Amino acid sequence: LPRAAHAAMLAPSDDVSAPALDDDELIKRFLLQRSLQTLIFYMQTCRDTPTADWLERFLELPGIGQYHGLDGLAQPWRSYVQRLLAEPPTSITVQSIARNRAGSKDNPYMKPKVLTMEFDIVPQRLALRLLDCHADVAKESASDLQRMSRENAEIERVYNAIALEGEDTKRKALYPTLEHEPEGTSKSAFRGGTYDLLKRLATREGVRRALRVLAGDK
Repeated sequence: LPRAAHAAMLAPSDDVSAPALDDDELIKRFLLQRSLQTLIFYMQTCRDTPTADWLERFLELPGIGQYHGLDGLAQPWRSYVQRLLAEPPTSITVQSIARNRAGSKDNPYMKPKVLTMEFDIVPQRLALRLLDCHADVAKESASDLQRMSRENAEIERVYNAIALEGEDTKRKALYPTLEHEPEGTSKSAFRGGTYDLLKRLATREGVRRALRVLAGDK
């Protein structure tokens, strides 16, 4: 499946009518998804694409590295880690075509040279790396949830000012997502994107709870 196919395999992530998970599984599954995507990004950045591709195939999550949305994981979060821990080491063969450094790339007399390389895959190590990313993403998300509360208070203040006085004479522009973080201090690569998804997740779950209250289901 192409990488873009993963989004098509998922139910709409903002669908409040979809079955809800309990709070503990919901947040841990979300954090593992973002940790997995972060780990795949690190692999690809370090030119370890074969391992990143193997990880997506093994966990049956094609295209997860390119997916920006909620509910990227269909199974309980522990199951993905346990599968990696239980899998024995393996190796994969990767082939690539070497670039011709002399002459034209379209020269019919120069046959392409195929390079074959072996990559060792140790799933247990990948599981530990994933858990390390998980700890970093969880710590950053806990901090950013406090920022979300401050942003909510500012939105409410602006609304009340306009409703009562017709304008907001003390209007303050909401800072960019990571204004409180000096450049280069974030441990995870996707902190800004994770914060965006955290706000979507909080909004969706808030709507679900409001609908349950309105329906008389406390």
